[in-house]
Amino acid sequence: MMSHNLEHLHRFVRDERGSISVEAVIILPILLWVWLATFVFFDAYRANSVNLKAAYTITDAISRQLQAVDDTFMDNMQVMLGRLNEPNRATDMRITQIRYDEDNDRYQRVWSKARGGVQPYTEAEVEALKSRLPIMPDKDQITLVETWTEYDPLFGDFALTEFDMSTFIFTRPRFTSEICFREANDDLICQPS
Repeated sequence: MMSHNLEHLHRFVRDERGSISVEAVIILPILLWVWLATFVFFDAYRANSVNLKAAYTITDAISRQLQAVDDTFMDNMQVMLGRLNEPNRATDMRITQIRYDEDNDRYQRVWSKARGGVQPYTEAEVEALKSRLPIMPDKDQITLVETWTEYDPLFGDFALTEFDMSTFIFTRPRFTSEICFREANDDLICQPS
């Protein structure tokens, strides 16, 4: 009896016949999940690339300014960020002008403006960014542009959950030594606060 059962078991293991419909039912959900997950991940990388390019566009536009920027300019940069990204995604932006003081070995906030749900930097927060900022000559200035874009993946939480894409980009003014900010009362902010 034992040898008879072993013979059936051995025959079952060596049997290579199968039903394609049974195999399809087993493998099709896995293939469908992989295909949809690939689509979701590709869309997330595409959205991140668009957000990064939008941030570089804003940084480049600010670096080319010959005159002081103002609240209208900042509002327009926020609108442009929203339009370059997908329109239904929430976007936040913070632009900060930073100067390096070599005598005290510290980075100083010249001005900082924010749009959306973020706050402008304080002097202490700018100093805390020291490890992320470039090495600069004395009295040199950079413009730091940070953006945040909300990404809600296709197909809900199928392969990814909702997250914020962020950028941290800095550049030097191209045609001037500094970029000033003009307040609503016509005061110019060109020196560290």
